[in-house]
Amino acid sequence: MRTHRIVRRGLPYGSWLEPGTTDTEERGVAFMAINASIRYQFEFLQTEWINSGEFASLSRDDVDPFAGVRRDGSRFRIPTADGPPRNIFNLP
Repeated sequence: MRTHRIVRRGLPYGSWLEPGTTDTEERGVAFMAINASIRYQFEFLQTEWINSGEFASLSRDDVDPFAGVRRDGSRFRIPTADGPPRNIFNLP
């Protein structure tokens, strides 16, 4: 069964907040997902995509920096246009 299919999209709202400035305007990200099975989809995303990069032929040490469970040695890779990816280890 193909229960791991998902279409997802995040859309920012509000203006960009420049570093060092503050105001009370509402801003954030609205998220929408359409998937085959909410139960199986998010279990799959959490175990396979967020906490391990192995699904995309990456390393097990590649962990999502926002939603993943960080562990010693975990890494977040940022692709670059003109060279090897930038690796960030133990992101706080």
